[in-house]
Amino acid sequence: MSFRISSDLHEKLIASATEGERSLSEEIEWRLEQSFREPEIATKIAETAIVSVKESVMESVYADCGSSIGYEFGRQFGRAITDKLEKVRNYFPDAPEPWYRDIIQINFLIKDLDGVDKSITEYIAAQKARQHPSDSNVFILYLAHAQSLGIDTSGLNQEEVIIKVGEYYAKKEKSQNSE
Repeated sequence: MSFRISSDLHEKLIASATEGERSLSEEIEWRLEQSFREPEIATKIAETAIVSVKESVMESVYADCGSSIGYEFGRQFGRAITDKLEKVRNYFPDAPEPWYRDIIQINFLIKDLDGVDKSITEYIAAQKARQHPSDSNVFILYLAHAQSLGIDTSGLNQEEVIIKVGEYYAKKEKSQNSE
């Protein structure tokens, strides 16, 4: 087999072959093999990183919140991320690149992640309300979430905070649908 390459690339290959103590032919073969292995390695690294981030988030949230609510939020967050990544894989089954290298898949994932915090908060609040209907933690959870959204909660009671959060998301959804 023969092929043409630029003199600049030829010099780089010779320098790399010398550094790696390989012949020029071995260097070319090694580099070609690496180009086929790179996607496999990158996919494994990304999947391992996702699992690690998920576990880390769960542990950090539990440590920061010091309660089962924080742990549950972290667990639900990890589950949501995993579900959304699986949705990307299913939506783009024949994608030539993994999701983290394809801007279309990344944008799909980002758009799909929008609202995850709302759904997790609502899930946990509903769960807490079922377990302890009079528990003030539900209000605290909604209050913290409203404040993280930039909603002024001063002087509002529980029902008013819940309404404000609902209005925020209704407005956000309306603006997204109009785009």
